[in-house]
Amino acid sequence: MKRTSLSACLLAALIICTAISCEKFYINGKSTRSQTSSRSGSLRDSIAALKGKIVYSAVEFPEGYDWRRDTSYGAVNGKIKLLCSGKELLSLDAGPGTGIVLSADKHHVVGGHLYTEGPSEAGTVYKKDGITEFVSTERELLKGICLYEGALYTLSQNASGEGFVLRKDWEDVFSRKSGCVHGDLSDPAFGDTGAFMTDGSEPYFVFFTGGGLPHQGGAWYRLSAGSEIEIDIPNVLGTVYDVRLDDGSETVVVGRSTAGRGPVLCTGDKVKDYNWTIVGARKEQDYRLFFEDGQYKFYGTFRNFSDTPLNTAHWSQSGLEGYTPWDCSIFRGQDYVSRRDGLVEAVECAGKSYGARGRWFLPSHRCVLWTGKGAVIAMSDLDTGKPLIWDTGTVKTGSFNGFYSSVSMMK
Repeated sequence: MKRTSLSACLLAALIICTAISCEKFYINGKSTRSQTSSRSGSLRDSIAALKGKIVYSAVEFPEGYDWRRDTSYGAVNGKIKLLCSGKELLSLDAGPGTGIVLSADKHHVVGGHLYTEGPSEAGTVYKKDGITEFVSTERELLKGICLYEGALYTLSQNASGEGFVLRKDWEDVFSRKSGCVHGDLSDPAFGDTGAFMTDGSEPYFVFFTGGGLPHQGGAWYRLSAGSEIEIDIPNVLGTVYDVRLDDGSETVVVGRSTAGRGPVLCTGDKVKDYNWTIVGARKEQDYRLFFEDGQYKFYGTFRNFSDTPLNTAHWSQSGLEGYTPWDCSIFRGQDYVSRRDGLVEAVECAGKSYGARGRWFLPSHRCVLWTGKGAVIAMSDLDTGKPLIWDTGTVKTGSFNGFYSSVSMMK
């Protein structure tokens, strides 16, 4: 279903960025490095040999175990695997006692390597291809991970919800005792790098303190290359959903006004109110920014009324571009995956619409790879418990007991 063109109205106001000092960063010091191996397999192909190929990560459970019901409440051992062209590249023991979690959001394929995060007696253990790279004495949640100029950047939030640490090649770079990282690896709006954003320079991220709203005692900040800059959030906003920095200089914010009107987009010194573009006593789920056609746009899911279906709308700075049915937060241009109550409803791809042939579940937004021909999507059939690969309308069923957790093209 294509987006339906509509119009919008404009308002004007002010937003600026100012550099000020705030709480100092400190070196945590509560961390150790280790080369202890827990690897039960090894990469049999070099990273160079994988260039241009599609690689899948997968979670495998013992035969006969119904992972859909999870009667052991996660206390079961299995494998985390890397697969390519039907060939097993890497197999890691996972589950209790291994430091590797059988979860789709606790492992990440970066630069052809499999990075995992999991619990340890000390706190949190990070591994690369099954070998322990770093152990933190804190309980942490990985919010961002990316490669930049050959260095690995990681961003971890304290599990308590306050405080975070930025690391470069596992060395603490900056830490903060308070503050919450904006964005994470499970939000499709932030992509494979999670909270990290890049604009051609060193990766940056955004965080907030005290709820983030200035009139409520909070604040937002941008951190990059050791520089912390406070982001001036307009007082017209009562709720902030997403914040980006256009080319690292102009702030872009989407949210709701203090009067409850929304969505409202603030770009530089301009404020635009799109409240009237959707009719109905609606309830919004979220708004997220994305870059397309040389400008920041945003999307959000909403219901016109409490008893109507969920829709996803897209706005440009000129107004409402249109909407698509159900949750279509995973998209590229006019192509999208439509989900209803967590299950795949349909796929719009390369000008064609494809309906689901069963109760198909998408474990993660990283399970969608947009290609020049269309899309490759790794899903699970909840009726059979089998993993499957959807390749522009063609479906292939996997032979293992478990599910695919990501699909990526090796660069």
